[in-house]
Amino acid sequence: LTRRLETTNELVKRSEMVCELEAISAEIPSLKDIECMRETVLATIPRLAAEVRRSAASQLKSSLESLSAPLVSSSVRALRNLSSYDTTVGVFRNYDHLL
Repeated sequence: LTRRLETTNELVKRSEMVCELEAISAEIPSLKDIECMRETVLATIPRLAAEVRRSAASQLKSSLESLSAPLVSSSVRALRNLSSYDTTVGVFRNYDHLL
């Protein structure tokens, strides 16, 4: 799943994969104790999750600036999948005078 996530470009699919990976890690916390899974659970999944969140927030900002409704919709869906929508919108509201 991590390999597919790294090669998938569609933002909503990537956010869904991150949710699956985070759910697996939460359901089976002992995965980090398995030598071959340690780096994936402790480093790769959090790194990929951060990349997808950053990408979704960036896409939301640029799609709002260009008034692209389909991209706004997919960005919002991705952020909601990642439970980051409210935080991201709050940050944008704090800096809306800069846009």
